[in-house]
Amino acid sequence: MNNSLDRILEGIAVSIRHDVIPRLTDEYASGQALAVIDLINNLRPRVDWAVGPLRARISAQKKLLATLDILLTGREGMQRFPENIQSLPLEGKELQELGNRLDDFIGSTIRWLGTEPDSGAAQSAIMDYLHAELRRDMALTPRPLFAEIARGADTAKSDPGRQD
Repeated sequence: MNNSLDRILEGIAVSIRHDVIPRLTDEYASGQALAVIDLINNLRPRVDWAVGPLRARISAQKKLLATLDILLTGREGMQRFPENIQSLPLEGKELQELGNRLDDFIGSTIRWLGTEPDSGAAQSAIMDYLHAELRRDMALTPRPLFAEIARGADTAKSDPGRQD
């Protein structure tokens, strides 16, 4: 269950401005940090989520909802997603919005299932979906730079050929 790209980029810029720049003592480094904020602010209206991962997420959400429809047919209070989601929108922003609505619906279904007796199969299907979603997200996440962070600022000096 993801945040929008715009919100993530905004958070990065705010964090650099309020948490990083005040701690920098070098004017050049402060200028570079401000340049990064400027770059982020210029990217925000121009970039969008990658469509492939969004389509995979929505496909998994649709599969989960179809499974829940089968497992919970006839149960009083069971709601169906109110929209036809057979054809996916082409744009990343539209996909993100649809994915967010599906996340909200899945969340409300999870809350409803908490009040339902004998919903173990549906809860199991949701857990399988959540685990698969986590695996998809982890596959998209690059390895962290902990080793370089631990070595500190000397990393760039010791490896002049390194490109970031």
